[in-house]
Amino acid sequence: MATTHSRRKRTAGELNEDRILYREGRRRCTTCLTIKPLADYDELPVGHPHARLLLDRRYVQTHDTRCRECKRHAGNARRHKRRLHYTTGDFPSNGMQMLLAEYGAACMKCGRTESIELDHIVPISLGGPHSLSNAQLLCQPCNGSKGNRNSTDYRPYVVWK
Repeated sequence: MATTHSRRKRTAGELNEDRILYREGRRRCTTCLTIKPLADYDELPVGHPHARLLLDRRYVQTHDTRCRECKRHAGNARRHKRRLHYTTGDFPSNGMQMLLAEYGAACMKCGRTESIELDHIVPISLGGPHSLSNAQLLCQPCNGSKGNRNSTDYRPYVVWK
């Protein structure tokens, strides 16, 4: 897997040190620069037939050698950034209360009154805005079954445009 994060090119001495560490069952994370056991990496074990690739300088320079913790942190940052990108709109802080007052505290699809959730008619992941004009109240089972597959509007009438 090619890396998506930037890192400096390592010297020959550093690569030799990494080879020695790898033979000892340890590795240096390229992000946090700590030496950790190989169990903290998503890699091949030392005895694996393709593990010798990890000793090749070209492979190490072009492949991701971050520990699981650094990869998880980077994944969380990417998800957060993507979520901020999708959430456009002008949904007010009291928007849920406004919807409950206007339409009542019942699911707009089946009429249940327990576990009511906010649902986006056009899902945010498909480009829908996070606004009152794109919001409806559904119970958790109806909202879960709808997912992000369709843009069905169950509102009896539309108040906000």
